[in-house]
Amino acid sequence: MSTSDRPHTKRPPARARVLGAWIHVTGQPFMIVAGSAQKLAGVWNYMAAKFTTDTPVSALGVCTTVAAAGGSALARFGLFALDATARPAARMADWGALYGGLDLTGMVGPKILSTVGLVIPAGEYAIGWAWAGTAKTPPTLHTLLGIHPSIAMETLSAAATAYTQNISGASVPIMATPGASPTAGVIVWGKLA
Repeated sequence: MSTSDRPHTKRPPARARVLGAWIHVTGQPFMIVAGSAQKLAGVWNYMAAKFTTDTPVSALGVCTTVAAAGGSALARFGLFALDATARPAARMADWGALYGGLDLTGMVGPKILSTVGLVIPAGEYAIGWAWAGTAKTPPTLHTLLGIHPSIAMETLSAAATAYTQNISGASVPIMATPGASPTAGVIVWGKLA
């Protein structure tokens, strides 16, 4: 058989990242137990996230099923390291200070915060989210149960990875000190830059 007659295969090129597409940045890979929950002011919600490559994100977003009403409701985001048991620990980035807050009032649906220049480095983290304000009606947001199969299988004693922490206001805490009981975490989306 001549060289030209030999069957051969060519590996297809790696799929390019689609700019402008929205990805699910909390709880990657996607989890199937979705829901919605009311989130009170001054409570930080942490949810595990795993990135296999550096990920440029031009916007962050959440989705309300009931918007905050009767006052102001401004949310902030932060990035936290995980400790040895996959719980959020030291703050790595204060995205609230860098990009400002996300208004959770008005029409129900996606709420989007521009984060031009944000690159989430490869690794395992917790995304933190909280709101503060005077709203009489707290927002209800799309959530997922706190099981993170990707991280839970790789880290000992990590069966559930979404936690809350009561704190005054929505300032991004320097150190996460979450409660002992895992909970449903807010779904945070990211728009690929």
